[in-house]
Amino acid sequence: MCTPDTTSSNTICMAEMPAMAARFHHGKLLISNALQRALTPEIIRSILERHLSGDWGEYGKHFAQANERSLASGGEIESMFAITVMVQVGVSTSHDKRDTTIWIPNHSCWIPNEN
Repeated sequence: MCTPDTTSSNTICMAEMPAMAARFHHGKLLISNALQRALTPEIIRSILERHLSGDWGEYGKHFAQANERSLASGGEIESMFAITVMVQVGVSTSHDKRDTTIWIPNHSCWIPNEN
């Protein structure tokens, strides 16, 4: 059974999601109500599973290497996934693995794949 966050409704019940081959723990999942309405539960699940399994999405080699170092040293981990040609979704897990945030980046901050 999932206990909702009492401070906001910006969480997804992870108990309803299938087991993942995770390389690290996501902690509390944070996502805005608007983003929850914009994305299907399947897309959210897919993005989170990819992030937790070490698929860093559309970020280039530099960011992939930084994430691998963060896994070893306890730093923040970030991924970026293309949902459509015009829409990307970011995923960030805090250095202490207490929370993971799914967010829409500002296009001025979007960094294309370096590969």
